Formats: sequence, structure tokens, C-alpha cells
Amino acid sequence: MQVVKITWRGGPEWNPNSASSIDSTKKKTPIEHLIETGGQTLEETIDAISHFKKMPIKVEQEKVTEDPNINWVSKFIITLEDDSDASFVASELNKFYEKKKQSLIESDSDYSIDIEINKIEHLVN
Repeated sequence: MQVVKITWRGGPEWNPNSASSIDSTKKKTPIEHLIETGGQTLEETIDAISHFKKMPIKVEQEKVTEDPNINWVSKFIITLEDDSDASFVASELNKFYEKKKQSLIESDSDYSIDIEINKIEHLVN
């Protein structure tokens, strides 16, 4: 198994306790926050969901209160045991986020991202 960790820095601060603009009974996700603040387009979001939806990926997004320079961290846990298959999915995520990283730089966005890929021995719940 592998995990692709995307560390989001800069941009308007995401508040994990704020209500969703779509469904006020739910909390606002970082993706909704990105769309609202111009860090990602709706089209980019739809493309990503369409591409990655069927892949065996567990997504976790969290606020890191220990480091005020980090807006939030997204973790994509690839739940495949086969190293070759997991590496393929990690590579696809890496391509997507490298492209996103470059578009943030080129658009002179307040957001920036760091990408980290690690192998994990077993999934801890």
C-alpha cells in the first residue's frame, strides 16, 4: 500500500468547522473551500473525481493545528496490496497534483502544495 500526502499552504484559511454552502447540515470540505476561494475550478474537481473515483483510494483531509503555515493536509491512501498496482495509482495521483502544483505557480495563486509519496506496510484504522 502507498499513501500520497498533499500539504496545502497559503490561500484563505479553511475552517473545518464551517458549514457547507451546499448542505448546511454538513461541514465544508477542503475541496468546496478551494472552489469557493478560486484555488480550484469546478471543472478540475469534476475531472479529478471522474478519473479517480473507481480507484481503490481512501481519502482523509485534516487541519494541522501544530503548524500555522499548513492550511490542511490531504492523504490519499491506496488500499492495494500489490506494489505494482499501488505504484500505478500513486503515479496517477502524482501526475495530477504535479500539474495542479504548476498551475498554482503559473496563476500566481496564494495556494501552494507539497507532494509526498510513501509506502505503508499496513492500513491502521
